[in-house]
Amino acid sequence: MNRELIPLLTTSIDDKILAARALRAKTGEKTEEKGDIWLK
Repeated sequence: MNRELIPLLTTSIDDKILAARALRAKTGEKTEEKGDIWLK
């Protein structure tokens, strides 16, 4: 399974936050704080 898809298939909030941070790191977006609040 694609490692990047694993957090998207789990119910763990922490995994979703880590996945979002990794995605933002790839895309170069500067919305980490806002994204974390949304995920919580």
